[in-house]
Amino acid sequence: MQKIHWALLTLAALLVLPIGISWLRSDTTTASTSAAVHTPSGSVTYVLDWSWGRAQPNADGWWTTSDRGYTVSVSDGYITTHALELVACPHEHPASTSSLSSQLLDLLDAPSAAAGHSSLHHDTSRLTQAWVEPLTAPISQTSAVLTVDEPSYCQLHYLVAADPAAAQPTTTVAITGTYIAPNTMVAVPFSITSDLTWGRNAALASADGIPMHGQQLHIHIQRDLGSLFDGVDFQADADAQAKAILRALTDAVSVSAE
Repeated sequence: MQKIHWALLTLAALLVLPIGISWLRSDTTTASTSAAVHTPSGSVTYVLDWSWGRAQPNADGWWTTSDRGYTVSVSDGYITTHALELVACPHEHPASTSSLSSQLLDLLDAPSAAAGHSSLHHDTSRLTQAWVEPLTAPISQTSAVLTVDEPSYCQLHYLVAADPAAAQPTTTVAITGTYIAPNTMVAVPFSITSDLTWGRNAALASADGIPMHGQQLHIHIQRDLGSLFDGVDFQADADAQAKAILRALTDAVSVSAE
C-alpha cells in the first residue's frame, strides 16, 4: 500500500511540474523583459570613406601598383558593406533583483551566458543597411544617427557581404579592369566577382575604449584603394583572387572616433 501511495504522489508531481515550469517561465520572462531595458548612453553616426594611398585616378577610374608588382587599372566595380556595429568594452551589467520564480527556474534550467552578453547578442549600434559603394568614383557616405546604451566601446565590427534580398541584388565584390604583370607590357582584362562574407574587428582607441557619457560619437571608417590588390595573384583561380581582395580591404580598415 505504501509503494502505491508513493507511486501516485510521483505521478502527480510529474503531471504538475510542466505546468509549474510554464508559469515560472512566464513570470520570469516578464521580469527579464523589464530588466532588459537599458538607459541610452549616447548616439553614434558612421562615416564610410576611402583614401587613395598609392592609387592614382585615370580616365576610366583609377590604377595602382600592387605589392606583387602588378599594375592594375579599375574601370568598373563596387563593394557591398553589409553591416557596421560597435563592440562594447568588457564589463558587467548591474545585477537585477531576481524574483522567487526566477531563482527556482535557475535550478531547473541549464546555465545561461553571464555578463549580459552572448554570442547571439547584437548591440543597438548595429547598422544593417547594406551600402553599395562604387569603386570607380569612390564617395563618402554617412549613416543615420543611432542611439546606443553601453557605457563604453572598444572596437568596430566591419562586415562586407552580398545582399541578395535587395531590390537590386548585389554580390560582396565585383571589379573589372586590366592588369599588367611584372616585366611585361601587355594589359590583360580581368573580372572578379564573389559572394563571400568577410569582416574584422578594428580597435577604436585604447584598451579602456571610448566612454559615452551621453555624447554623440562620429565613427570614421576609412579603406585604402591603393592596397586593394595587395596579395592578389592574377595567375591563381578566381576564388583565391577574391579572398585576397577582401583580405586586403579589411586589413587596411582604419577607424577614428570624434
